[in-house]
Amino acid sequence: HHFRFARLTGLSDAMPRRRVLPQLLLLLLPPFLASGFPVSELVVSNETFHKLSDASLPQADKDTLATSQVLPHLQFFFNSTAHAIEVTTDDVAVSGSYPSQTVDDSCDHKVIAKNPKGTAKILNDTHLMFGVSKISWKAMTVFADARLDSVLDIYSDIQVKLGKHIFGHHCTHIASKTVGVDVVSHGTVGLGLNFTASNAHVEKAVNGSGYELVFKFECDSVALVLKWNVEEVKANNCKLKILGIEILSYCGYLEKAIKNGANKLSTEAIKIDAPKVASKVENALNTFIGGTVRIPLKF
Repeated sequence: HHFRFARLTGLSDAMPRRRVLPQLLLLLLPPFLASGFPVSELVVSNETFHKLSDASLPQADKDTLATSQVLPHLQFFFNSTAHAIEVTTDDVAVSGSYPSQTVDDSCDHKVIAKNPKGTAKILNDTHLMFGVSKISWKAMTVFADARLDSVLDIYSDIQVKLGKHIFGHHCTHIASKTVGVDVVSHGTVGLGLNFTASNAHVEKAVNGSGYELVFKFECDSVALVLKWNVEEVKANNCKLKILGIEILSYCGYLEKAIKNGANKLSTEAIKIDAPKVASKVENALNTFIGGTVRIPLKF
């Protein structure tokens, strides 16, 4: 049996049996796990070392400190085009649905947006790097980013009900019609990779002497609105009439909602779900997101 196993794995009979399993495991593991995190060592001050080793220091403070120590090395790594992460138009798409909304409740013409659905997509391929896009992420710890032309497409069934007051009080509906309406607007967003060293602490080195910084590698895709053409909503989508009624109220409702959202997202980045980007980050950094990283410490 040993002979047959050696033939199948390309090993000779002379090779000790104890070496077979480790080599087989290396073949089965993803290639990047053998390379390790791209920060080979970390030079820290005695003060930083003692803070990271201090059991009384809150964990959140340790994580913030560890993140600040590792972040410049990741930014330096992604300052090179050789390490840039390619992002295609298929890699990022954010969608959601919203409850029905009455946007005009008058008796003459009631306008209801039924189950609006929105999808935001990027319009061009790009590369995530550091120091190229010059985006201000404020308090976020971003190590690579890019500016992206984007489109927001909101689809909803718009129902218009015409009514008439009877005897000055009661409103009687006399007609109703529902039409699907697409509202599209464009803008520019920033896409960034936000790094956190979570559960950071110091341990004695596994192999040899000295100490290592140990943490879980966390990375989130984040988005920030840089500019948005809100006026495009009314300019391109409000000429439609349903039962002779222009749907200005619906476009005005959307314009206000998009403007409020764009204003908020221009000052506060949000996390987005982008699994394809996450996979590319793992390959670029040779590390699973959520995996444990150990970096030797130097003083």
